[in-house]
Amino acid sequence: MSQTGIAKGGPPASVRLLTNSTGAVTDTYDYDAFGNLINQTGSTPNNYLFAGEQYDPALNLYYNRARYLNTTTGRFWSTDTYEGRIQSPMSLHKYLYASADSIDRTDPSGNQDVISAEGAAAIDLALSAAMSIVLYSQLYNIYTGHGPFYNAAAQAKAQADAQQQTQGAENACNCKSVLFHYTDPVSAVSIFFSNEMFTSKEYPGLPSGAYASDIEPWDPSYTQTTLAAVFYFSELRQQDAVAEGELAWFVALCNDKRPGFESAASHQFVKAGTFPGAVSVDAIFIMRNPMTTR
Repeated sequence: MSQTGIAKGGPPASVRLLTNSTGAVTDTYDYDAFGNLINQTGSTPNNYLFAGEQYDPALNLYYNRARYLNTTTGRFWSTDTYEGRIQSPMSLHKYLYASADSIDRTDPSGNQDVISAEGAAAIDLALSAAMSIVLYSQLYNIYTGHGPFYNAAAQAKAQADAQQQTQGAENACNCKSVLFHYTDPVSAVSIFFSNEMFTSKEYPGLPSGAYASDIEPWDPSYTQTTLAAVFYFSELRQQDAVAEGELAWFVALCNDKRPGFESAASHQFVKAGTFPGAVSVDAIFIMRNPMTTR
């Protein structure tokens, strides 16, 4: 009897059935989102199951090369040797499997998860739409003088436009309390469409959670450089944030619902949440930050 694993639906690349040499199905497998076997038919010996990885029945764990995976907890058995990337908060978690998204991602190395073909196809349309919005906005900024190289008149117009359009969105949503989250353009679009923000880890005097500010984008006393000084302790981190465009856009957030953002420090408000993770927000508007870089 031959064994042929076919990945079809559910967690990516998981073995869903086995066939014999004539193509007849001899065994079937059903999993939950994190790989726990919830239904099985047939008795053919087979240890290659969830995400196509080798299951060790003696340990009740999956072998993912660098580490073993416990599907009961959705966590790896040992800590990650990969340091992660600050731009990808989920990658900083030392035990998390596939960024807590095992429907769209896998982690065959045990060190760094990758998006599956199924996941890539599922989000391709959303990303295309997001990038179209970013590209359109960037072209608009160039042709209307809102680009990175301001003259005084263009900056004044950009500030007035930001104030007018934010207040228009505020009125349309009947929002009484607005805060601002400064970020890069792709993250801004993602927050706007998903109404979710990734949390930041706890720092001295600042709890873990998602952060926003009451500093208005049209405030003439601020540049992106002085804005970065409010948000980041390290001068090097401040410089990197400005250079990498991490404050180039803003998301206007309605803070009427409770629990919401609470004051955490001067000009900083936090919506509490565990790290790594995400919290729900009410995004009402996004736009390029009219502040000059310095």
